[in-house]
Amino acid sequence: MTGMRLLIFCQVLILFFKPFGSFSQEYIQYHFDFKFNEGVYMSYDEFKQNNPSISSYKIIYKDPLINTHIADNSTIKRIIIWNDAGSKIELKPSEVWGVSRKSRVYIIHDRKFCKLLQIGLMTYFEWSYKQSNYDLYYYRGIPSGRKVIKQKMLLNYLTGEVSHLKLLKFTPILKFDDELYQEFESHNDVMNKNAIMISYLLRFNDRNPIYFPVNSEKVFQEEHAEEIKFD
Repeated sequence: MTGMRLLIFCQVLILFFKPFGSFSQEYIQYHFDFKFNEGVYMSYDEFKQNNPSISSYKIIYKDPLINTHIADNSTIKRIIIWNDAGSKIELKPSEVWGVSRKSRVYIIHDRKFCKLLQIGLMTYFEWSYKQSNYDLYYYRGIPSGRKVIKQKMLLNYLTGEVSHLKLLKFTPILKFDDELYQEFESHNDVMNKNAIMISYLLRFNDRNPIYFPVNSEKVFQEEHAEEIKFD
């Protein structure tokens, strides 16, 4: 068992071997067709627990012409939610972690929705922004246009940390799978390593799966009603 697999195995044991009253959820291995519960994640922990706390919401974008529900990489102006009491609350994008819709998860990064393209211990997404082009010879410093810059981003599933997908952040996680890490390190050229990071990220996640809860406490109690006796 690799170091990372041992770590995940221990995490699963901790989740299951809690006091009896906490046995309220069933955990299953994540696959690309996993159906996430829909709604707004107010925190990263809500995402990990597959438990968005807000089901009624509306997204207001900076561009008034955007009328789609989730616009990938479009700037969000504010998010309107309705809590369990029916109260309307307006939130800044920075106050919300993300949204799940139609089994797709979108993290909010720099006031934009970014779809999680690969979910696992190393979760991957892309963040885009526009940058002005300058042609000093012809336009004397006046922007001659704007080009879209696409950045590869890494979400560390164990810590929730978001960073640019670079060797500095990638290799410490990969080390938990010693066999895969040694194979990756056999590529001596740094440029080559940068080019193959995504393929190793996919292999790493495949070899070291994560788990999400799927059942609610109500479902558990209904299924085990005959087993639970109270004095």
